[in-house]
Amino acid sequence: PTFIITYNPHNPRLHEWLREMHHILLADKKMRKIYPSPPSVSYRQPRNIKTMMVRSRLKELPHPDCSDMEARPPGCYRHQHGARGRRCELCPRMTEGNKFRSSFTGLSYRIRHHF
Repeated sequence: PTFIITYNPHNPRLHEWLREMHHILLADKKMRKIYPSPPSVSYRQPRNIKTMMVRSRLKELPHPDCSDMEARPPGCYRHQHGARGRRCELCPRMTEGNKFRSSFTGLSYRIRHHF
């Protein structure tokens, strides 16, 4: 049998303690059958900021077959303001295209979806 506990550096040394006190378990008939040898100790990782913030699985794509790509071309484009003549704050500052260059790495990347 295995004794599973969440790891904490302040926990006592359970493996040593269970080995030293195993003779107490052997004194009882039921416990002797359950624990013929000292139980092993396994530690599980405690929750941390990463496990709280990051998902272990990726979400499923809304269109895994890329069927939405036919209607609109991939890239970054200004949106249609219609006949009202309204302009948003973002459109004048936006650079249209289907590629962009990182100012940090200098590498060029292809935009795979419509923005």
